[in-house]
Amino acid sequence: IDGLRNWLMGDKRIPLEGFAAEPGFLEDAKAQFGGTGFISPLMWYQAFVNGTHYQVEKDLSESADRVEKPLLHISGSKDALGPGILYETQEARTAIKDLTTAEVESGHFIPLEKPREMAKIITDWLESKNLLRPSSGR
Repeated sequence: IDGLRNWLMGDKRIPLEGFAAEPGFLEDAKAQFGGTGFISPLMWYQAFVNGTHYQVEKDLSESADRVEKPLLHISGSKDALGPGILYETQEARTAIKDLTTAEVESGHFIPLEKPREMAKIITDWLESKNLLRPSSGR
């Protein structure tokens, strides 16, 4: 938790990813976040670091943190915010009954950086779980 707190409080600057340098991207982002800024998107991280939900979560049953449905987690190999290693722990494997992990050479914004690779991983996973009919058009 201290590492996440330090990252949130630190002044970390990195070069823009390729998709973020595309014409119109900055204007679209400003329009989307102009009213609230990044307050809402960062609330999950802040709630985790500050223990915001502890008072509610401490009384949940032991089974509340179990996932009984198949779950696919796709991580980016260069994603510092949501590294795939978080799902490679014994705790995650115990909590998530049917966990599949995949990694794409990408940062945090996989749908923007590697949309085709992400779509293929999702489609293949859905087919492997018999949740999608095989398509002959792929």
